[in-house]
Amino acid sequence: MKTTRGALLVLAALTALSMITEPAAAQSSTPTAEEILANTHLLGNAANIILTATMDIRSPRGDKSRTLEIYISQNDEASKILAQVTSPPFLRNLKFLTHQFSDGSDDKWVKTSRGVRRLAEGNYGEALFDSDFTVEDLSRIDESRFDLEVVDTGETSGVRAIKAIPTYNGPDYTHKIFKIEVDTGMLSGVDFFRDEALVKRYTLLERQVIGGEPYPLLCTMEDFAKGTSTVLEIDKVSIEDSIPERLFNRGSL
Repeated sequence: MKTTRGALLVLAALTALSMITEPAAAQSSTPTAEEILANTHLLGNAANIILTATMDIRSPRGDKSRTLEIYISQNDEASKILAQVTSPPFLRNLKFLTHQFSDGSDDKWVKTSRGVRRLAEGNYGEALFDSDFTVEDLSRIDESRFDLEVVDTGETSGVRAIKAIPTYNGPDYTHKIFKIEVDTGMLSGVDFFRDEALVKRYTLLERQVIGGEPYPLLCTMEDFAKGTSTVLEIDKVSIEDSIPERLFNRGSL
């Protein structure tokens, strides 16, 4: 009888221990909001990418189109992006360049017919190429500039929603909700809110697979407050061994 009672006590202790440790183990394997965003990409996560894209801008004042070349060089230490208009020819002076580093520092410049201008943090909401995409939208997500929280918005399985409240001065939204495919890191949507009003939305409409990895094919940015929208179609994706560093030199703008 003593042996049976001792065995039952041991079994009960082991059962209680498993009930304590199993949830803890499951919890530790769940990625944090920061970890999810660190692996999130809008235009692709290869080390060196060259994109050709068509940007169709629609507004009550009329429609217009631009052809873009976008160069991306990225690793764990830095992300460098150059976007430039190649058509129509009279807009070929329009360029955007960003350098972002793992320590949180970054530099951003825009070039227009008036010359090159370095952007202050408060100007990251500036529209690019007269579209609904801003400087912040086409930069790599910097999770250090937000207070982050994983939230439940009823998204489909495999998509995580992250609420991001900016901690820097200047944005014209109070918070936004990133929608991310956890398995691929693809940014499938972003909802921008001003207080509780939805004022802007990014949506990934179609995707393509290059070298076994997903890339956007068609996406849109809608500004409900302005009544405008921009459709971005990725016409060509080239994965390169390297991209000349001179392209990302501020002096080459």
